[in-house]
Amino acid sequence: QRPYVWEEDENWSPLWLSIQAAASSVLVDTRPKPVFLGAIVLEQQTTRTGSIGIRYVVDGQQRLMTLQLVLAAARDYARNEVYQADPGRLSELVAEDPARLTRLAKQLPERFNKLIQNDADLCDSKEEAFKFWPTNSDQQVYRQILMAKSRETVTEKAESDSLPAQAYLYFYDKLKNWVEDGPAASVILRVDTMHRALKGGLALVVIDLDDKDDAQDIFETLNALGTPLLSADLIKNFLLRTANKDGENMIALYGKYWRSFEDNREFWRREVGHGRFQRPRIDLFTQHFLAMQTGAEIRATELFKEFRGYISEPPRKTAVEHLSSLHEFGKVFEKFSSYPRETREGQFFYRLEQLDTTTVYPVLLAALHGLNRRKDRNELLGIMGHLESFLVRRAVCGLTTKNYTRLFLDLLQHLKRTSFAAAQVETFLLKLEGPSVVWPSEENFSQAWTTYTLYWDLVRRNLRMILESLELKKRTGLTEKVEIIEKLQVEHLMPVNWKTHWPLDPGLSEAERIQRTIERDEIVHRIGNLTLLTGRLNPSVKNGPWTKKQPAILKHSALTLNRELGEHAEWNEEEIRRRGDRLLKVAKEIWPHPESSH
Repeated sequence: QRPYVWEEDENWSPLWLSIQAAASSVLVDTRPKPVFLGAIVLEQQTTRTGSIGIRYVVDGQQRLMTLQLVLAAARDYARNEVYQADPGRLSELVAEDPARLTRLAKQLPERFNKLIQNDADLCDSKEEAFKFWPTNSDQQVYRQILMAKSRETVTEKAESDSLPAQAYLYFYDKLKNWVEDGPAASVILRVDTMHRALKGGLALVVIDLDDKDDAQDIFETLNALGTPLLSADLIKNFLLRTANKDGENMIALYGKYWRSFEDNREFWRREVGHGRFQRPRIDLFTQHFLAMQTGAEIRATELFKEFRGYISEPPRKTAVEHLSSLHEFGKVFEKFSSYPRETREGQFFYRLEQLDTTTVYPVLLAALHGLNRRKDRNELLGIMGHLESFLVRRAVCGLTTKNYTRLFLDLLQHLKRTSFAAAQVETFLLKLEGPSVVWPSEENFSQAWTTYTLYWDLVRRNLRMILESLELKKRTGLTEKVEIIEKLQVEHLMPVNWKTHWPLDPGLSEAERIQRTIERDEIVHRIGNLTLLTGRLNPSVKNGPWTKKQPAILKHSALTLNRELGEHAEWNEEEIRRRGDRLLKVAKEIWPHPESSH
């Protein structure tokens, strides 16, 4: 099962409405019709005679855990705000039939607790103390909540920012408001009503499997019918259950190989961009891992099906070996996001992210895994340099990305047959021909750089990344290391709306004026006329004349790209061309083509 993922709007609020409806029904009817909460699937386990009966939760963990959190909240409210109420308030609560109501107030916390915990003399382990025990990653916070026994303790000591703790606090407050929405004397009776509603006013259909039923098939069928599980959850479940059938310790394997994926859920379950879509990072990793292993294009919508097909093919590996491999390459994948930005690796993965090109990840997973083991950083940097040059040059030249998936899988197979070496990457990429796969030459790259309107031809984040890269390259050992933390804006030096403050030579003929206007409208969007400014500085200098724009930029910007503008007394088409040529030399140093060194 996946970790606890239920949230207020989609899950807690509808459940509370069902609980509220059940309680209201109990208030007015001695034999109320139960409120239906759906179906769950359990699998019976063999236990010793005299021990507590155990069932695995195949489907329904989120509901069962949430109901236990509701019961814990109700128990703690009954204990701390009813049973242990101050004498003045208690006298109000028991004004009618004080003996019965006082006895009921004392009994209610334990009545709720009997729905949460098992009798101690029947328990063989600490986990069996609880009626329900969650998936591994939620066990600590779950125990903290159920043992806290007060709202204050959950807030102060439990992981109060976790979803289970937030659920407990949500239901505690909802229940308190419902109970106290009436005269003080009715509080005890309303808490008793809530107990009867939670115990007998809610209904679950339970599908109870035995050893003849295939829980995995049922689990997958339920997921296919709409249960919102990640593909990685299905893969984990399948591998752990397979290992369990092979006689392995499932809990130990989870702790060794999978727990890190769920402990760091902020990283692994975060939705990240993948083309036009957002996908959980763990599913993205699994897709690239599988592509790396098989050399085939993996469909995101069929990820679990593709994985099952992969592990059934020879040479067959055990479930433990697959878990170990996922764990090992997961650590490699985490490194993609953990390199410091100032390192060459950090720059490479940042630029790759801006280019939105994850199809190269299978190559990088294999390369980092092997080369890091050999501690061969120079070879790794060589591979990164070739790949980055290939991708950036193609982006500047406006070439398609449609064939990248197959292209990089072919590169991966080439490297597996030869070696993971920069020279092999260079050899493979240089042999490619045709607009869909070619590595742009010096001539083609230079032409695109100096003549294309890159402000419009490039995605804005790509253009920003290129300007940031130029800035870093232009710095020297004498330059302060200014980290670009803020997302700077791409700004035109000669503005798009240039006619007010940047007039043409009044001596031009009408035909010449038309021609120069067309040329200027185009050249303002070339790379030589572009720079980076903060969002606050940009509007203040946006369309102003050079005599005001230049001093403002020099005063407020610390970028080398901008400090060099102090050398220009005026700014015109010729200066834009010259700056474009100078920046081209820097770009070729950052993203060289092998032919430039021959």
